[in-house]
Amino acid sequence: MLRRLSSSLARLLEHLLLWLLTALAGLAVFDIVGWLGWQRSWSALAEIQSLLLVWFALLAAAWAVHDRRHLAVGLLVDRAPAGWRPVLLRTADLAVAAFGLALSVYGWGLVRVVSNSLPATGWPARLQYLPAVFAGALIVLFALDQAVTPAARARAEASPPP
Repeated sequence: MLRRLSSSLARLLEHLLLWLLTALAGLAVFDIVGWLGWQRSWSALAEIQSLLLVWFALLAAAWAVHDRRHLAVGLLVDRAPAGWRPVLLRTADLAVAAFGLALSVYGWGLVRVVSNSLPATGWPARLQYLPAVFAGALIVLFALDQAVTPAARARAEASPPP
């Protein structure tokens, strides 16, 4: 069940990331055209772009955990003797899950505390911290899924030493 939920959320996350990146690129083009055509840059547009960039970066980090694209963990596990790899992989997955939990908990703390609004759009400033809550929860889910999945152990045992 955890595997199915993880896969479904990863597919949904991929689509969301594609939409966020498309919106970010579209707004950047619009901002450049506005600056070149009318010598005008809109502060609200820049603020929205920065919000989209934060959302994209944190959610992309969660997606990278799902796809095992975190470089440091891979380097450590690949250099270890074959017998140690499953243990190191599971330990790394649990450490990544702990990081995700911390990200989500502290992100939620910021969401609860921040009460001001963004200057250009007037939107709540907590929108800057909300993606940390979601990304942290996804990181926990993806890392725990990988820690309990036998396929992760098989991959670790099958990968050749450097």
